[in-house]
Amino acid sequence: YVGNRGELLTNGGPITGPERKMPFPSLLKGEWQPSEADVMAVASGWSFDPSRLSWASGPVAFGLVGKL
Repeated sequence: YVGNRGELLTNGGPITGPERKMPFPSLLKGEWQPSEADVMAVASGWSFDPSRLSWASGPVAFGLVGKL
């Protein structure tokens, strides 16, 4: 879902547990547009809510930025 355009890019596959908690499974196609909060709620149910990430979310570490 592209929120600033109100466009649903794809919607396929079986409905997962976190998606069953949303209002759309009982609605007809095109009757519901997800909000950012809906997307984050499903993401949280699948693994984690990316809107809750911060600099303190993980340990400080060095990583490989590029390779010459």
